[in-house]
Amino acid sequence: MIPRHLNLKKNVIFALVAFGVNIGLVFISYRLLILQGGIQAVGLWSTLFAWTSLIRIGDVGMANATIRFAAMHDMESESEKIREYVETGIISNGALFCFLAVLGYIVFSNFVGGLVEQTHVAEAEQVLPVMFGGFFLMNFANVILGSIQGLHLGFVNSQLTVLGNLVQIGAAVFLVPRYGVLGMAWAQVIQYSSMSVVGWYVARRAVSSRNIVPARFSIPAFREMLGFSLRSQVANVSNGLFEPLSKILVSHFGGLQVQGLYELAYKTLWLPRTAVISGVSAMIPSLTHLFRTDREKLWPIYSKSVTYSTLAVLALSIGAVVASPVISWLWIGRVEINYTYFVAIFAVGIVLNAFGAAAYNLAIVTGELRYNIVINVLVLATLAVLGGICGYFLPIHAVVAATAFSMGAGGLAIKFHNERLLQPGRASGGLNA
Repeated sequence: MIPRHLNLKKNVIFALVAFGVNIGLVFISYRLLILQGGIQAVGLWSTLFAWTSLIRIGDVGMANATIRFAAMHDMESESEKIREYVETGIISNGALFCFLAVLGYIVFSNFVGGLVEQTHVAEAEQVLPVMFGGFFLMNFANVILGSIQGLHLGFVNSQLTVLGNLVQIGAAVFLVPRYGVLGMAWAQVIQYSSMSVVGWYVARRAVSSRNIVPARFSIPAFREMLGFSLRSQVANVSNGLFEPLSKILVSHFGGLQVQGLYELAYKTLWLPRTAVISGVSAMIPSLTHLFRTDREKLWPIYSKSVTYSTLAVLALSIGAVVASPVISWLWIGRVEINYTYFVAIFAVGIVLNAFGAAAYNLAIVTGELRYNIVINVLVLATLAVLGGICGYFLPIHAVVAATAFSMGAGGLAIKFHNERLLQPGRASGGLNA
């Protein structure tokens, strides 16, 4: 039996519901963008978001560290220590991303003309500062929600995510038809601002903090968390750069029109996949606790999660391929054959990658991150080299195929290596590393 206070079943169910709402959010938002500015508006949004995402290179990974260190300790007997981890993680992550957002805007605002087509430069210059503000707020909200998840309240995390998505849908319906891509950026600012405020209120009550704003910064806790977070973030950054790199390659070789279609195809498959994997990720706090206290219960839970998540991603991907002409008509108002091709090609990589999705989380559970780091770096290198070669010498579909191949190979490699971390005698020092 899994201890009831870990809320495993409830966390998984609510995570799935939250991503279901997120899928609806993306469909509505992109449909509004297409109605306002056509496929190129989606391409412009996707391209700018891909470039702004590059500032994550400077992230030191306090969000993951906050989840892990809060989940490791018992709320009844170690509440003071958990409070230090939570507030230290929020403060350090907020300060870092504020700095990165300002620095990122200063750097990228000078190169807008080289990032998008000339006809969209003026619009991009308007959107960029708001998008960087939204990116700061998104990461600030994420560390607060991560704190809540680390307290085994993942279902509350998911409820707040649903609330934020509903707020963004309302803002997008009002702003996007009037302001286009700029309205989309402001809708995200409103979404993540509301999530940060409400999220901190929930986290503050959960850890019995008396601070109106996070103010309890502990240097010993920061040092302890930083050791894990730096190793964790090398893996997360290399993993997080995969999507923007693929979009930058498609935008460079195909233009904003093709990039818009690729963005729609990517979301068509990635969002259902992420909805399934979010249920798996919701198990991280519980698995971390079991890894520390009762490892015999860990493998059966993990094994079932691999089977169910892989079959679910397979079924959803096949469904997306079959339904892609209908989805294209609903989204764009016509059947775009390149969109259908992109969905079919990308589906192969999504399914193969799903085999290793649960295994990827084992690195966080055990604290041994070397395989995630090495494999993610190799995947990025493969995408950059193979995607670049395909872009120069072959049709744009080959760049999408290179993306699918890199993603699938990385998932299989992660599964092969990380599952060995659960073997007897492995990862014995992970929690203290």
